[in-house]
Order: sequence, then C-alpha cells, then structure tokens
Amino acid sequence: MTTAQSSYPRVLVLAREPFNYVFGAGITMSNLFRGWPADRLASVYWLGLEPDRAVCQLSYRLDSEIRWRFPLNRLLPQEASPHPIQGEVGRRALSGPQPQSIGRQAWRWMNRKIGGMGLMRGTSLSERLKDWVTQFSPDIIYSVPTDLATIRLVASLVRATRAKLAVHIYDDWPATLGNGGILEPLYAQTTSPALDDLLELADARIAIGDDMALEYSRRYGHPFYPFQNCPEAEPWATARSERTCDHERGFIFRFFGAIYRNGNLQTLACFARAISLLSDQTKCRLEIHTSTGAIDEYLPLFNGSQGVSLHPVVANDVQMAQLYANADALVLAYDFDEHSRSRFRYSMATKLPTYLLSGTPIVIYAPPDLAVTRHAERTQTGYIIGEELPPVALADRLRQFADSRVLRAEIGLRARQLGLHRYCADTVRPRFWALLRDASAL
Repeated sequence: MTTAQSSYPRVLVLAREPFNYVFGAGITMSNLFRGWPADRLASVYWLGLEPDRAVCQLSYRLDSEIRWRFPLNRLLPQEASPHPIQGEVGRRALSGPQPQSIGRQAWRWMNRKIGGMGLMRGTSLSERLKDWVTQFSPDIIYSVPTDLATIRLVASLVRATRAKLAVHIYDDWPATLGNGGILEPLYAQTTSPALDDLLELADARIAIGDDMALEYSRRYGHPFYPFQNCPEAEPWATARSERTCDHERGFIFRFFGAIYRNGNLQTLACFARAISLLSDQTKCRLEIHTSTGAIDEYLPLFNGSQGVSLHPVVANDVQMAQLYANADALVLAYDFDEHSRSRFRYSMATKLPTYLLSGTPIVIYAPPDLAVTRHAERTQTGYIIGEELPPVALADRLRQFADSRVLRAEIGLRARQLGLHRYCADTVRPRFWALLRDASAL
C-alpha cells in the first residue's frame, strides 16, 4: 500500500442503491467518491440495480438482512419499495423481479389506507454479511438512511465493527413521517427516536444543501455540513457554446428526471397544458425526458397537450449535455400540495448543478418555500414562478420569459458562473473527502 493510499480511510457505503448513473442517490455518491482508492471503498445496498464499478468495485447486495415480514414476504420481492423502480433505457438496467405481483395501484392503496409499510421490514446481521464487512474492515461507514430498516442496519454495523459513522440525508423524509394510513403514526413514533439515536452516534452529519443543514442543525441539535451532487465541469459547461440556433424550430422547454405522483406530476401536467395553449400561437414545445416506466404510466395524461412529448432519458453525459444546450429553457417543477412541500422543502435536485453548469436558463415552477426556489432567488439563477397558476396564467408567464432575451441571457450567465464556482467536483470533492478523513480520525 502506498503512503498516499494509507491516508484514505476505508469507507463502507450503505444505501438503498449502489453506485450508479441512473438515479439521484447513486449519481450523487458516484460523483462525491470518484477517485477514492478502489481497495478502500465498498458498497452495501439492496435495490435490484446493477452497480457501476467505475467508482466502487466492491459491493454486497443485501438479501436476508432486510426482508419483508409476513404477509408481505409472500406478496412482494424483497427489493420492492414505495416507489417501484422501473427499467431505464441506457447503460444501466435494473435486474431482478419488480414489484408487479400486487401492482403499483394496490401498493399505493396500501400506503394510503394502511401506511407504516416500513414497520413490515425486518433487519438482521447475517454471518455472511458480518464476514464480508469484517474482511473489508471499514474505518468509517457512510450511510444514506431512508427508513427504519436502514437506520437499524447501520446502527448494528457500527456496533459490530466499531467503525466511525457519517450520516448523509438526501431528502427530508423524516418530515413526512406520520402522514398516510392508520399505521403511519406508529411508524413515526418508532422511526423518529431511532433516527435521533443514529445522529447522536454519528461522527459526521451531512445534509443535501445549505437550507437543510441549517434546519437540521436546529431540529436535531447537531452541526450538519451541506454536500450535494458535484459533477465534473465537462461536458456540461461547454456544450452550450457549441449550440447552433435554429429559429425555425421554435422555443423549447426541457424537463429531465423522475416524475412523482404527489411530487411534481400535477405541476408538470399544468405546465403541459400551458405549453399547449402557447403552441397554438407560437412555436413552443415542452420535451419531458424521464424513465420508460414513467412514460408508460403517465403518457395518457400528456397525450392531449399539443407541443408536448415524452422521451426516455439518455445515458450518455455528452448527449445529455447537448440536450441541455439545445434547449431554450430547463424546467424544475414541484407540486404545491402540503405533502409535496413537506417532502421537498429542503431537497436539492440532483440535476441542479448540471443545469447551472449548462448556462441554459432555468424555469422553476414550485412553491416559494422550497430550498430550490429560495436558492434561485438568492443567487438570481432562475426564473421563478412561485405560485400555483391556472394554465392560461402560467402560459402568460412563460410567454413573458420566452420574449425576454436579455433576462434569459443574464440568468444563464449567472447560473454557469455559480456552477463553476461552487458545484463542480474539483471544488466540492476535496472538502467532502476531508470531512470523512477528519471523522474517521476522531
């Protein structure tokens, strides 16, 4: 082992998903850890997603360690979740059976009427997992807890290995505990103190953004440090300079990412209806790039909107950067109902740093109290529509934006400068690594 390698602690990453370039958590982890010595990084996960081994070569997929209790163990595959994972077109495909045995509608009904599905997951440390972790001998466990099962498993591993612990919260899921069916209050009463104990145990506590770090420091009484996705500057920051304008094609809005029921589906549907109204008068389009599963499920909601199309997400960064560059505006959208506001109040979209780096102006149709909206307001890096509008009024606001060439240029320039200054890997990654080194040395 070289002296340089020995300065890196052995990090065991425990999260629902492995390192990957398909979903937000996997992308964020991959960018934060890219370049870490391969023999000093390992991943433990349980979703049926093929790991990307470019960043992390050692991985262990949980099986018996996290399992549904009876009767759900007879109805669902073990990797089923409240948000069923669908196949993606591109370089990373999901493997294993998907939770279609009772269907997505039945699953949603159970969550809405019964709730507390997290109580139905049991956790245990198998001898196989303990042997695998012991052989790796982690200095620190980096965990992304998302439910009671993860919390319990992480706590068990910390006790078994005596490793240090870093906890990174990506979404404010604790704020939604207790919302839902009849078992949700019990789930909240069980999960909240377990999370408190885990944060007390932690040697480093990390939030996904500045607003979450401030709120969590107040809420939990411990300091939190903000870290989110940190892409390389290329190809995102140069693609737009290579763009060739085609005035015949009209004005293109593009949305990239997951579509969530009770998250952004309603605002995207309203956005589509507004675009349909605009397309009657101008050459204006909305192109939505999302998973094939979302396309299959939600296409009927958008079929009646003129000028709106849905496309599978491309997997190649260069191709994605060109799609950013060849748009006239990039869209961030979140629903205005209270559940959605609670869920995303302190979240920062994984795609936001790449949106900023692209220099393509960003339109944010979202509640004003979300972290992503406040961030755009503070930095003046987005065109904010912070109130829920009927399609006619929204179309008028979008027309004003499309007609304001100078405003769009100013937003795009500020966004790129901010992305380069604050969100690039060469700026963020060294600070993140230093935090893990310090925590492991405590």
